[in-house]
Amino acid sequence: MRCMIARDGVLVLGALSLLSQCAGGVSNGFRELRLSSRQAAGVDKPAPGHWTAIGDSYSAGPGAGVAYDDAEFGNSKCFRSNGSAVAQLDAQHNVMLGNFQFLSCTGHKAKEMVKYQIPLIDYGEQDSNMWLSLSIGGNDLGFADYAQSCLLGLGSCTKALKNAENLIHDLDGKQTFRRLLWHAWSRIYDDNHFKNVPAGQSKFVPNTLHTLYPAFFNAETDGCDNINIGGPWLFFTKRLTKTLRRQTNRLVRDANNAIRAHARAFVNSEEGMHYRGYLHIVDYDNTFEGHRLCEKFTGNKPGFDNPNVWFLGIRSDGFVQESDLSVQENPVTCNPDADDAVEAWRCVKALVDAAGDDPDAVGEWNWPLWLTKAFHPKTAGFQEVMNLHLSHWVANLPQLRVLALGDSITNGFRSTDNAGYRSRFYELATTSYGQQVDMIGSVRSGDVGDADHEGHNGATIDQISSYADQNLGQRPNVVLLHAGTNDMGSDADAQGAVDRLVALVDKIISKCPDATVLVARITPADDAARQNRTNVYNNGIEAAMSSRADAGAKVQIMYMDLMVTKKTLADGLHPNDIGYFAMAEHWWGGVLQAYNDGWLKDPVDGDGPGPVREIAPSLPISMATEEPTT
Repeated sequence: MRCMIARDGVLVLGALSLLSQCAGGVSNGFRELRLSSRQAAGVDKPAPGHWTAIGDSYSAGPGAGVAYDDAEFGNSKCFRSNGSAVAQLDAQHNVMLGNFQFLSCTGHKAKEMVKYQIPLIDYGEQDSNMWLSLSIGGNDLGFADYAQSCLLGLGSCTKALKNAENLIHDLDGKQTFRRLLWHAWSRIYDDNHFKNVPAGQSKFVPNTLHTLYPAFFNAETDGCDNINIGGPWLFFTKRLTKTLRRQTNRLVRDANNAIRAHARAFVNSEEGMHYRGYLHIVDYDNTFEGHRLCEKFTGNKPGFDNPNVWFLGIRSDGFVQESDLSVQENPVTCNPDADDAVEAWRCVKALVDAAGDDPDAVGEWNWPLWLTKAFHPKTAGFQEVMNLHLSHWVANLPQLRVLALGDSITNGFRSTDNAGYRSRFYELATTSYGQQVDMIGSVRSGDVGDADHEGHNGATIDQISSYADQNLGQRPNVVLLHAGTNDMGSDADAQGAVDRLVALVDKIISKCPDATVLVARITPADDAARQNRTNVYNNGIEAAMSSRADAGAKVQIMYMDLMVTKKTLADGLHPNDIGYFAMAEHWWGGVLQAYNDGWLKDPVDGDGPGPVREIAPSLPISMATEEPTT
């Protein structure tokens, strides 16, 4: 059975900037979005009802248009602007996207985002599809200090570069940076921020867009080699040589690569398994090509004032000599935003000197607003980021032809709708993306829009393998396989069950080489002996599937033994409604992950007929210790 589906549910989350000039500061593989701008006008997708932006300056958008509000967190002004990508989204597409919550704050690091912003997110209904646009890490890497030191000449460039590179490349530094990122991602899902989950519902997983950062410079032009950012009157700022420009761009892109790697590790960890398929890397660096500082058309100047350059500049009005800066200002009382350029730059120098070795000692509330805005996108640049968000939100998955294959847990035994995970899975598929979904199988049961499946009560792996033969000729492009629970009912060697499961998966891969095969670590059991065998079995199939994935097979292991707990079992073996709900979310995450990895394609024409359908019997998995015969 097929049905047309549309996508809904959006929560946007932009996070910590790459280059906030203030104190404070950001699968198995990802399909990265490297798209040119695309107009989203006229898109008629259903509104989610609300969406939220959090993070720092690359979400807040300091200097891009007029001020959005005068909000602050922890005595730090947030400098949100109407020209930020998220504010432009709200202004231009609020009918489509719904109510907007803007929490982003310039200068926040991951810890400030977790402390001040995440607790204020309006998550809406717990079963809704939420979209997050997350950009995090720049301030944690010390990029503000790098810009101050290496581009403005207000500190040791060597030290600032080393500090950032250590967090990206050094073993201990990488672990530190990873912990910051993992903690921020985890807190979005953490129980502390899902306190009001209604009884009988599982926590949903926000669908997260994690945006990376744009490089500032065209590093290959000649015009900027002998000039500095402030022009001839700011003698202390650095000359923008090709070496400095290449170094700066390389640092930005190394940071992006580090975030990619940590995100990939996160979704493959027990801590981050809930984000499997729900964490998307979005790279908009390529959209800034031809619009960076030092483009050829800017001549012998960076091009801050050129409308075709998408980065804001720094204040350079007024003639500042070296002798002017010899006068020491009081960093507590001076005004870095003074009308007089000499006075303003004296104050900037005093603030930097007072900070010493601690760049965070320069409080954001003292840092000049004009310097806070520098090196951030202008409104035109944020327009491209806005378009890229829309391009992702309205993107269509390929058509899905899904074979749910297994035993009575696939059938949905003990669920109130007699469909188990299949009803929530189908709901996610048919309300999230604009593609066709066809569930296939010889069995039809449960209260679900497309009730076809291949879940047979009491079936062992060998029996499930025989049932699979009826459907593989239809060439499903997604297979949801939960098999082995009945095999664990006997005292037979668990390794033998592993071998049988591997043979079944290999058959599916051979007959449907284009299919994504999602293989479950099976759900737990109350019986201790049975659970011990299940643990051996699950570890064995995970190792086998990992080796096949490493060899290029489109196979993912799904952690159903963690999604379903003994507390969410209905009878000691079958999940209850909460357990089935969690399984569905994880299955759908696997489908999204396959899309992210570039595995999913429209299904090919099958070379075999569909099976003769039957009404599912009501017998459950065998709960005896003997090998079941049904």
